[in-house]
Amino acid sequence: MGLLLCGLSAFPLAGWGAKDDCADAVAPQRCQAHLQGLRSCLDLPEARRRTCLANYTPPLSCQRQRDAKRCEALLAAQSSCEGMLGAQRR
Repeated sequence: MGLLLCGLSAFPLAGWGAKDDCADAVAPQRCQAHLQGLRSCLDLPEARRRTCLANYTPPLSCQRQRDAKRCEALLAAQSSCEGMLGAQRR
């Protein structure tokens, strides 16, 4: 469902300019967060991808998260892994 907000298909991630792709989305920040998670989970089969997305999609804000330290670590890890996809990114 989140992919529909971004107007993107699930597979052609290589070479994406994610900021440009999410510019026209209804919720651009949510689109960006979903793309971050998708980059980590793209190589998994659909059945496992949902669980992976739940674990690797960063929230919009860590302030409301139960585990704020994990949230902040995930945000830092996602930004430091820019350019990596799938298992390498996880």
